[in-house]
Amino acid sequence: MRTIGKITEREQIIKKSSNKSLYCKKCGKEVIVDSETVEVICPICATKMAPPAQYLLKSAEDRQKEKEEQAKYPKGWRLFKFFVLPDGKVYERGIEKPELKGTMEPTDVDAIRKERKAKRKTTRQKNMEEDARIQKLAQKHKKAKLEKEKAKHKKEKQIDKLVGEK
Repeated sequence: MRTIGKITEREQIIKKSSNKSLYCKKCGKEVIVDSETVEVICPICATKMAPPAQYLLKSAEDRQKEKEEQAKYPKGWRLFKFFVLPDGKVYERGIEKPELKGTMEPTDVDAIRKERKAKRKTTRQKNMEEDARIQKLAQKHKKAKLEKEKAKHKKEKQIDKLVGEK
């Protein structure tokens, strides 16, 4: 904090605005608040009072198990009309249907992954082809523009020659 005479910058800001300064009721740290505020708890104390996030409470083993379990299914399996696990459980749009258990064949996850990979390849290939086509068009356009400028410049020279002869 810079001091200007005997008053610090912070005190000047507080005096200029309609805010005031109160002390945290837990730790005593000074906090700038609205003029109507009666009591305050600083952000640090508020964070200490809040419960920890749920993912922090889980052990590393539990998180690893969850990851492995999620890896068994393809992305978006909850959006499938029907998704059948190898043990026979049937999920309709991500909701288990116990009455349909064992009535359908298991969903082939590998086939789904291969299909998606092939689709990605073809999309990537199409994008590359489109980029190449656009690049060719840009070069063609640039070349035509240069030729047009050369022709224009040549005409101007001819006109200047004719005007200069008279």
